[in-house]
Amino acid sequence: MRYFNIIIVLIGIFIYKQSVAQTDTVNTKKEVYKKRVVISKDGKLIYDTTIVIEGKSNVLLDTLNKYIFSMDRDKHVYRSMWDGFDLGFNFVGSGMGQMTLKNDTKYLNNDIGKSFNWKINLFENMISNDKKRISIVSGLGYEHSAIRLSDESVLLNIDKANNMLVPQYDTTLQYTKNRIINHSLNVPVMVRFAVGSKKGNPENAFQLAVGVIGSWRFASKQNVEYNKDGINYYINRWSNLNQSTFNVKATIRVAYKFIRLWAETSLMPMMNKNQGSNVYVTSVGISLVH
Repeated sequence: MRYFNIIIVLIGIFIYKQSVAQTDTVNTKKEVYKKRVVISKDGKLIYDTTIVIEGKSNVLLDTLNKYIFSMDRDKHVYRSMWDGFDLGFNFVGSGMGQMTLKNDTKYLNNDIGKSFNWKINLFENMISNDKKRISIVSGLGYEHSAIRLSDESVLLNIDKANNMLVPQYDTTLQYTKNRIINHSLNVPVMVRFAVGSKKGNPENAFQLAVGVIGSWRFASKQNVEYNKDGINYYINRWSNLNQSTFNVKATIRVAYKFIRLWAETSLMPMMNKNQGSNVYVTSVGISLVH
């Protein structure tokens, strides 16, 4: 009798478990998992979304986590092809894009091969997606612009009577260097056009950018070196030389892979109105560091 009761209890437990299992099968509880999916290639964002997974499948979750899941979004920086370091040459002309001067401004003739222009484009980035055919480029940069005068005996002075910049010639000394040096901050605003496959790396596409550069000249000097009695003398004459504090330059830039070229010309005269000769500075060069 005692064994019979034990058998009855075991049968009851078995029947209860079976009924609970059948109930769970009928009313399956759904487990919901949310995952952020980031698919990227070579650091370039392709797709970013959140998906919902119902039901628990270790195999599925492990596979997804291994290949397409990232808990932290890949940082993507849109940079322009011309950010970094630029090196070029300046030439002075009587008009925009010109290399010749009128007779009354011949004293500003410059030695182009020694008139260096270099820039550091600190924050020149694309402010729209670089995967698109057309995007906007802007930023902030520093410019060091030197104009090496061909006639080294020319000293630039300001006539206090009419506040005009005038040349004075000194042929008694043996001059070895005579430069006008300007330090400026630049803000470019350019429209960039890209020609190439959208699926490929945008840096491998042919790119063209046109626009303007706002320039604030915050320091200037005339740097003169001469020799006297076998001794070299160096003079930095800090002065704005009646130059415009602000200027606007038109620019065009082209790039293909590692080849990056640029050209720009001032849209405003170098000197303030009625304070000096009307001349314009044009620059051409290459981008060396990207």
